[in-house]
Amino acid sequence: MRLTVFFDGRFWTGIFEWERGGAARACRHVFGPEPGDQEILELVKAWSPPDVPDAVPAEQLSVVNPKRLAREASRLLAARGASTRSQEALRRAREAGKAASRGETRAARDARAAAKRTAARAKARKKHRGH
Repeated sequence: MRLTVFFDGRFWTGIFEWERGGAARACRHVFGPEPGDQEILELVKAWSPPDVPDAVPAEQLSVVNPKRLAREASRLLAARGASTRSQEALRRAREAGKAASRGETRAARDARAAAKRTAARAKARKKHRGH
């Protein structure tokens, strides 16, 4: 029997997996908030696998690469974002400030380029005037 505990984006979930009679079986348990070691230990001691008639043969189960699982878990945690509304509001305010700053920087760069172009055209006209 094997127990895998993971965060599915909303709840902490445990998957019990066991093999009986050449067939692999699994059962899911939803913890809710993050479970402690004691809670997991009590669940493992109290849990007994049910008799499920429609089992999947062990050959049909796919093996998931643990590194891939770790990458997916880190992606989910990174995508989860801010944990409170105030942090979310601060993040949105920073992004709005960045967008405004980008616009101002672009306008200043365009103004410098236009002034440089105007000065170059004036210099070229001055060169072409007769003495």
